[in-house]
Amino acid sequence: MTAATRVAVEGLRERYLALVAESDAVRRGLAFESWLTDLFDVFDLRPCRPYRIVGEQIDGAFELGDHHWLLEARWRNDASDRDQIGSFEEKVRRKADTTLGVFIAMNGFEAGGVTYHNGRRSPIVLMDGADLLGIIDGRGIDLVQLLQRKRRHAALTGEIYLPFSALLSHAA
Repeated sequence: MTAATRVAVEGLRERYLALVAESDAVRRGLAFESWLTDLFDVFDLRPCRPYRIVGEQIDGAFELGDHHWLLEARWRNDASDRDQIGSFEEKVRRKADTTLGVFIAMNGFEAGGVTYHNGRRSPIVLMDGADLLGIIDGRGIDLVQLLQRKRRHAALTGEIYLPFSALLSHAA
C-alpha cells in the first residue's frame, strides 16, 4: 500500500468512527453508502454512487478485474437474513454474466441464511463490519485482496461467506 493510500485509509477510518457514533439510522445509512464509494475509490475500483433503475435501488457498483460488482450495503441493528441475501443475489443474477455482487451487512448475517445460499453457484460474496475494520485498521489485507480472496473461496468451496478471522489463514 502506498503512503498516499495509507493516508486516505486513515481518513476513512476517522469517518467510519464518526458513522459508528451516528444515532440517526437514515443519516448513517446514506453516509455509509458515500463512505463505501470513497473506500472503493481509494483502491482504484472505479466506483459508481448509488442509483435507481426501474424497480430497483442499487447501493453502488465498482469494477475489479473483468467483472462489474454490484453493492448492497446494510447497517441495521439485526443480522441480514436469508430473504435479504436472496433478494440481492437475484438482483445480481438479472444482470450481465460478468456481474458479481458483494453484500456488506455491518451486523453480519444469520447463519441459516448463509447456509441456505451456500453451494448454489451464487454470484455474490458477503462482507461484514469485521471485514471493513480489518481493511481500515491495516490488519495485513487491503480491499482488493479481501475481495479476491473471498471470491476465490466462493469459487473453490461454494461458500459465499468467509469471516475475516478465517480469511487471513486461507491461501491467497
